Amino acid sequence: AQYVLRDQPEWTADRIREAMEAGTEKHVKLKSPIPVFLGYWTARVRPDNTVQFRRDVYEVDGKLQARLNDRLARLRRSGEAAAVATTVANDDADEKPATTEPRRAATGKK
Repeated sequence: AQYVLRDQPEWTADRIREAMEAGTEKHVKLKSPIPVFLGYWTARVRPDNTVQFRRDVYEVDGKLQARLNDRLARLRRSGEAAAVATTVANDDADEKPATTEPRRAATGKK
């Protein structure tokens, strides 16, 4: 609580302790937002290196799998496009460079 309220001097350590010991909820508007990270896992590796799976109570796994599959498909398409572009670029590089010299006739004369 002291860390979250550090930029609000009216919330002294004593006041925070009193509020916590009061046993009732106290809503305090923060002057500065604080970042919050929420994690949700349906599988985890236990200390003995076994995997523990849990029920997906929020039904997030299916949505996440669909998004990952979509992203993978886009990456594959862009990878295929990049491979085609690279092949075309390499084919173009194999051609002889353009010249400013006049072309010779089929007879071989200059």
